[in-house]
Amino acid sequence: MNKGKTVSFVKIGMVYTLSNIIIKGMAFLTTPIFTRLMSQEEYGSFSNISSWANIISIIATLCLYSSISRAKYDYDESIKEYMSTITILGSVFTLIVWLLIEVKMEFWESIFDMDGLYIRSIMLYSLFTPAVQTLITKHRMYNEYKNVIALTWITLLVSTFASLGLTYVMSNKLMGRVIGNYAIIAVVDIVFWIYVIFQGKSFSLRMCKYACALSLPLLIHELSGVLLNSSDRIIINQLCGATKAALYSIAYTIAMVITVVLSSLNQAWVPWFFDKLEKNEVSIIRKVVPKYVTGFTLGCIGLMLIGPEMILVFGGKSYAEAVYVIPPVCLAIEVQFIYTLYVNIEFFLKKMTYISIATAGATIINIVLNYLLIPRFGYIVAAYTTVIGYGFSLLFHYIVCRRTIYRDLFEKRIMVINIGLCLGAMLLSLALYQNNIIRILVIILIVLIVIICGIRNRNKIKKYFRK
Repeated sequence: MNKGKTVSFVKIGMVYTLSNIIIKGMAFLTTPIFTRLMSQEEYGSFSNISSWANIISIIATLCLYSSISRAKYDYDESIKEYMSTITILGSVFTLIVWLLIEVKMEFWESIFDMDGLYIRSIMLYSLFTPAVQTLITKHRMYNEYKNVIALTWITLLVSTFASLGLTYVMSNKLMGRVIGNYAIIAVVDIVFWIYVIFQGKSFSLRMCKYACALSLPLLIHELSGVLLNSSDRIIINQLCGATKAALYSIAYTIAMVITVVLSSLNQAWVPWFFDKLEKNEVSIIRKVVPKYVTGFTLGCIGLMLIGPEMILVFGGKSYAEAVYVIPPVCLAIEVQFIYTLYVNIEFFLKKMTYISIATAGATIINIVLNYLLIPRFGYIVAAYTTVIGYGFSLLFHYIVCRRTIYRDLFEKRIMVINIGLCLGAMLLSLALYQNNIIRILVIILIVLIVIICGIRNRNKIKKYFRK
């Protein structure tokens, strides 16, 4: 098996980040188009559908592809056979779920609050798209980052242009976007589904057992994670209507700018991190983590400060009140980023049950608080309940990792300082939104400080990037 070239974490992280920014930048650029093609109610309804789509696809696919991160070390020489096995197993289970839904379609239409056509589009997506996720995960773990980028470009470009084109030409804008976003991409992914199965030409019960042992505990984690991210919009849609769900969704879409960076860096971080742990090179990890965390924190703070401009570009003046969702959502993403560092330790040590317990607990807290607080304080409070949910998850993962051999791998002081900086920036941003002149002056001051520091340390920066 080709182990993949040895490439630095920094290089791969930069490549993933730049690629994802360009690719998902297209999604961000199309958001202002969608918000103007669709009414706020239609935009909010699609947000509800996409939230349910994430939940349904997690359950219907069992997230078997997530096991590849560990299977690399246990099935290295037969990884293609392993990929074929989990693709077939996942497809069989998805078809069973689809059949159960078809039997009681009217019931599920009322539960999901969507038309049967949309449900079928999501199920078709769930059937074939995991093959692409399987390929991407495999290539990422072997540092074959060019293949990762190529697959990501193909799937996201098709999805973006199909949903944009159909939304524009169809009289039913919501239907056009759903079909373009799910059904069309599923048809394209059939090619990759066939490729994975025929490349491996295998179905092993032993591998099925291994994959299920890793993925089923993580299924709760993945499902809870999706619920933690999506339940806000679903509950807002139920309690406040599609228009408020649209306002909340536009702020969440803007926060995806930081999520792109998070997912891109984590794609490079996980294989690098696992390899260093495998070789017991913990001193190298300790040197990288402070810079890694601080860099991400600065990104969150920057996005908070330019929230009003982002809202104006992405949604227009009709979405202006959604700006107050951005700072707490950015803080939530910061907390999520930090607890992901601890989750990676648990994943490496195969402590899947702890991962699932933490995420499930955070999700329950978030959902309960949403139902209690949204009717009283409005939809914006959902962003703060997300912070509380992620905070619980961080505390739980920290406690678990303190009981492992890697208890001192991450310096607690670094994590606390960065969360504190992000919390302070959130409060400052909310206050500065009331006075744009002062806020712009603060932004200019920060930019000047960064430029001055960059000039003074230009030799170190050049050396760092060369390295």
